[in-house]
Amino acid sequence: MPFPRPADRAPDNLPRPSHWSSDALCKGEVTELWYLTPGASASYAKSICWRCTVRSECLTDALERGESFGVWGGLDERERRALLTDARRAAQKQREREQEKASSGVAS
Repeated sequence: MPFPRPADRAPDNLPRPSHWSSDALCKGEVTELWYLTPGASASYAKSICWRCTVRSECLTDALERGESFGVWGGLDERERRALLTDARRAAQKQREREQEKASSGVAS
């Protein structure tokens, strides 16, 4: 008899870690409030996000997944793109500074 694969035989009574979204204030809200049509205001969705205890987890998740639509973690698509662009520029400047130091022989 072959051994069963653990995923196939895992008991249902084991504790499972909760996902951040189970604590989100937007849980149960109308989804369309976070996925706006062009020109619509995101102020209501953002006001909920800014009071939410899992806002940073939500934003991190959206950034890691490359979410390109909707309000996530209090930021809309444009704001998330700007945040990523700023982070890339800062990282590039840091690399350039480190390369300058390395090429000039200055220890950090």
